[in-house]
Formats: sequence, C-alpha cells, structure tokens
Amino acid sequence: MRRINVLFISLVVISLSGCLTHTSLLRSGMMGGPVQDDASAAVTVSRAMDLEKRGDWSGASEIFRFALGRKSRDKELLTAQAAFMKRRGAYLARLEVDMLIAQAQWLEKQRIYDEAAQDNWNGRKAETRMAVVARALARKGEEALGRNDLRLAKRALPFAVKLHADPITLAAHKKWQERVKKGRMVKQQKEARRPVKKEMAQK
Repeated sequence: MRRINVLFISLVVISLSGCLTHTSLLRSGMMGGPVQDDASAAVTVSRAMDLEKRGDWSGASEIFRFALGRKSRDKELLTAQAAFMKRRGAYLARLEVDMLIAQAQWLEKQRIYDEAAQDNWNGRKAETRMAVVARALARKGEEALGRNDLRLAKRALPFAVKLHADPITLAAHKKWQERVKKGRMVKQQKEARRPVKKEMAQK
C-alpha cells in the first residue's frame, strides 16, 4: 500500500512539474494512447489495421489522425490512410444497402398485411415508401458501379427493380447488366488468348 502511495505521489509531482501530462501518458501507451510520437509509419499502419479488423473503424481513423498530426507529409501514412478511407467508405456503403433492404423487406410484409386486411389506404402508403426505398437502392447501386464494387451493385440493383420497377430503377439495373456483360466478354477474350500465348512459348 505504501509503495502504491509513493508511486502515486511521484506521478503527481512529475505531472505538476510539466514532465508527464495526460497527453504524454496517452502518447506513451501507458493509458492506451494511439501511438508514440516517434512510432514508425509501419507500426502506425499495423495498429490501425488491427483495430479495423476488430471493427473499430473510429479507433483506426483516430490512429491515422493522431499520426498525421505529427507527420503530415509522410507518404506511407498518407497512402495507407487513403486506402483505409476507401475501405471504410465501402463498408459504410454496404451498411446503408443492408439497412435499405431491411426496410424494404419490412414494407413488403406491411403491404401483404394491408392487402389481406383490405386496407387500401395504408397499402398505397406502403407502395409509395417502397418506391422511395427502391430508388435509394438504385442510387447506391449506381454508386457501387462507379467504385467498381460489382458485388454490392448485384445486391442492390436487382432488389431495387423487384421492389419497385420504374424508369429510375430499371435504368440503374440496365447499367449493372451492361457492366456484367462487358466483364464476361473481357474474361472470355483473355481466356481465348491464353492457348495462343502457350503455343508461342512452346515454339
């Protein structure tokens, strides 16, 4: 107990003298701070990726913010942060699509219930809401196409058309179909060129 008191008093004295502040404790890692001031870019990126893998996107973002506040021109940190922000954006986009799909599924159930109950007024309201959600899904699907995230586009756009087929959702769905068709053609062309390259190598 006496040893603990002595240690506590020592910390207080050092803190009052300006040698050890709360911020320096954070930086040193004694209180779970992001990174040390002199930590290498590799260490910083490694810690940020560990947090990202655990789903702590906010914590990983704080790691980069803290490090770049002291090394704002570090190319390795800037490159890693840009890649992180891209992954975070894709993650948030997936969450938004999942939320819209969940909302749409609830509205579909509500519409079925209203039809069974012959509640035409609420049925029309549900139909209007489904159109709004479908267009939002179409927009998210088009954004995914812009990022070349075909997996998310495939999740969003067919569901949008199924939910509510109108010029907006159909146009977005057509863009996805054209992208998929183009991708298949490119793949077929690459596969067709492989035997030719193999024959030339054997010669």
